[in-house]
Amino acid sequence: MRGNKFITVRKEVPALQKITIGTNKNGHGLGFGDINGDGREDIIFEAGWYERPQSNAMTAPWKYHNDWFIHGSVPMLCCDMNKDGKTDIIVGHGHDYGLFWWEQLEPKDGKTQWKEHLIDDSFSQPHTLHWADLDGDGEGELITGKCFHAHNGRDPGGNEQPCLYSYTWNPNKLKFTRHTIEEGNVGTGRKIRTADINDDGKLDIAVAGKSGTYILFNTGR
Repeated sequence: MRGNKFITVRKEVPALQKITIGTNKNGHGLGFGDINGDGREDIIFEAGWYERPQSNAMTAPWKYHNDWFIHGSVPMLCCDMNKDGKTDIIVGHGHDYGLFWWEQLEPKDGKTQWKEHLIDDSFSQPHTLHWADLDGDGEGELITGKCFHAHNGRDPGGNEQPCLYSYTWNPNKLKFTRHTIEEGNVGTGRKIRTADINDDGKLDIAVAGKSGTYILFNTGR
């Protein structure tokens, strides 16, 4: 009430509409990228990918491609690592050991083909991945670590120490190099976020999970 007048406040309620992408398969892991090079973003996940239709993406069916299986990270990152014009995938095994990049090869018999490259298998549960320019060189780095107790210690290596790492990419050797951010205390949860929290021009890292909630301030090289 303002003075002697009542003010009516309208509460806007958002309306939700269910859109079915596909009913063939779902599962652990999620990412977005142009897998087949048609200029349209597709959806990738544990058991393959859904191809975005040429038009009417909200109503037309998305074609399912059963091209791989992995209990994948969230997200799975889509990027052209070797600059050959084809989308590659960076993926962690969310509930086991293994962090990989998958090189996309030429398709065969209408099916995508992939060559798996191991990045790191020294820790388990790289459940979430993040890509950001931590060193300020204009190129992004891969950030991930152990999602400590993702299944309350029941996963392989689930009780081993938390850890958080960054990986720089060498485009000439097509290889990642690991750099330790923290070991023994800081793990990941379901997300990793970066921002310049203290306004010093460098990206800092925020993580939260069963190992605790942390801000890691970037002090440079």
